[in-house]
Amino acid sequence: NKIYSNSILSELDDCIYEPWIKEGITTEIQEKYQIKWYERNQQVVIPVRNVNGDLVGTHCRNTNPELVNDGLKYIPLKMLNGDEYKFQMGLELFGLNYNKINIEKSKSVILVESPKSVMQADSFDMSNICCGMFGMNFSIQKLKLLLTFGVERFIIGLDRQYKEIGDNEHKAWVKKINKIIDIAR
Repeated sequence: NKIYSNSILSELDDCIYEPWIKEGITTEIQEKYQIKWYERNQQVVIPVRNVNGDLVGTHCRNTNPELVNDGLKYIPLKMLNGDEYKFQMGLELFGLNYNKINIEKSKSVILVESPKSVMQADSFDMSNICCGMFGMNFSIQKLKLLLTFGVERFIIGLDRQYKEIGDNEHKAWVKKINKIIDIAR
């Protein structure tokens, strides 16, 4: 992924997003992950960093209900001048730059879908071993990256996306989990 200058973050407002506090993401954790606000688009901006801590893109949470309803809940930051801070999600694991020491010590990782889940775990666990996959997609590249830290145990912590065991949504969910298991084997 391309590495962006951190200077873009200074152009955005600091943000403590109140709905996340209600979901267990503390003020301190939002500050740690440098959560920002882009007033023009009414977006919560989550900086995405590679394993070395370099800024490789952004993951913006739209607060406009119309955009969310159109399937645009999360998108890259796009500034008024046209600069866009996107990244290849298949190459990055959110939170790995912060949690790699704990992952290496425990030889374990908890794979979750979203940056928000990583931040929630960080809010209550000082030895966080979570990494966000940006969805339910685990890739060979992500596996190789985790193996460099000696990971031997993969814990899958995906959101429940079905109403009843055995329904079509459940079958699709299980299929996605099995795909992650197949890659991690």
